[in-house]
Amino acid sequence: MRGLDDFTGQVDRVGINLFASRVNVYDLRMDRRRAPGQEPVVFIPHIVIAFRWSALFRHMQDLIIQVNEPRVVMVEDKNPETSAAHGKEPANLKTLLGQLPAFHADIEVRDGYFQYIGTVADVHADIPITSLFFSIHSLTNRSIPKHISPIEATATVYEGHAVLHANLLPLADTLTFAVTLELQGLNLVLLNGFLRRYARVDVSNGRLDVYAEMGLASGAFKGYIKPIFKDLDFTGASDRRSGFLQKVWERGVSLALKLLENHRKGEIATKIPFQGTLENPNVSVGAALLGIFKNAFIRSVKPSLDNVISARTLWKSARAVTGNLLEGYLDKRKNA
Repeated sequence: MRGLDDFTGQVDRVGINLFASRVNVYDLRMDRRRAPGQEPVVFIPHIVIAFRWSALFRHMQDLIIQVNEPRVVMVEDKNPETSAAHGKEPANLKTLLGQLPAFHADIEVRDGYFQYIGTVADVHADIPITSLFFSIHSLTNRSIPKHISPIEATATVYEGHAVLHANLLPLADTLTFAVTLELQGLNLVLLNGFLRRYARVDVSNGRLDVYAEMGLASGAFKGYIKPIFKDLDFTGASDRRSGFLQKVWERGVSLALKLLENHRKGEIATKIPFQGTLENPNVSVGAALLGIFKNAFIRSVKPSLDNVISARTLWKSARAVTGNLLEGYLDKRKNA
């Protein structure tokens, strides 16, 4: 922790059981140096680290790490000096792993809590992620060609249930992964701050489901996101405090969305494809609008993943999902 200039850290106690090949770490805590007395940035009551003696004799760390009930609270740092320092481009994953002793690890997080307090898209946000369960298997810095580390996570976000699956190539020269996300039942009332800022509306009821897939390889990516809105209602107590023009606007939005609703399912949905490079992303607005009309009048959007990305081999699936886009991008870089 000495390398973290902005933080201080401490551990209450460490228990080592050589016969059981296990280390227990209790009450790990990290605090900001400039905010004494505030809630810790990181607090982990219990970490269990199991190791294999046979691997140690081969100068290798073969670990199983279990992190129990971690609590992480990140508050936006408005100090321009530290914000600028944090804005520097980080080293890639391969470089970071290469700085560690040789290891192979399975890591599991149980019942975690993460909270971010700060500005998101010009809106003050308080984003809690609760009941977080996360695992990454076969994370290593051994030089194994096209080695894949599977990732799984579940959590509750704004009352919605999120499930994430990903395959990561930790030793690729550039960040390479394939990921799927399913989010069901997000409470839109809790997002009224964003809705007021960008749509000038309030909702008194509504749920959002999201299905998404993305592949990233060699700086190029391609994927889609399917938002599905359910049970939208713009009437409520806030109407009594709204001005006349605001009421007219909200009624107009409500009517327009009602016309674009799939009346059989009572949903507004679309599929938004995106692709590009990390330096030049591109979202198809036209396809998103067309998807809304198709959902309303032709065929409803399927409330599930399209399974574009194979979960078996990341390298093939990442290249397949980026397709010709990736090849063209690489050709341009070679000729530059």
